[in-house]
Amino acid sequence: MSGKKYKNKRQKSKSALKVYVVIGGLLVLLVTLAVVGSGLDKKKLGDLPGYAVNSGSNIEKAYSFASTDVGLEVLAKSTCYCGCEGGGGHDNLLDCFISSVGDDFVKYDDHATNCGMCISEALDAETWSDDGQSAIQIKAQLDSRYGGI
Repeated sequence: MSGKKYKNKRQKSKSALKVYVVIGGLLVLLVTLAVVGSGLDKKKLGDLPGYAVNSGSNIEKAYSFASTDVGLEVLAKSTCYCGCEGGGGHDNLLDCFISSVGDDFVKYDDHATNCGMCISEALDAETWSDDGQSAIQIKAQLDSRYGGI
């Protein structure tokens, strides 16, 4: 093989290697961002996200209630009547505030920040809970008050 052909082949190999290195680096970066990014919105129970704290007193109060042990129980057993269960993947009122709870984290959902129905239901649930009503009684009250709307 002549020196010129060998040099061209070697340059092509170096160029291909650079492309593979760049692509590999980008893949590593994307995987890292996906893994790290999946935990960025996870918080400890009670550490409300900024959009809930800075959204107004009723919104903050409703998210605070949802972040308590009582709120978790009551809202998980309650139906949301805003219609979000059809498109938002919500199965109950708690899902409007919190999308998942782990052993050491909570992943909040911002749906309720823009939904007066969810906020009203949660605040009513908190009031009735403070009055000593059980989760079952509160669900019945919410069904009665909001079910016909």
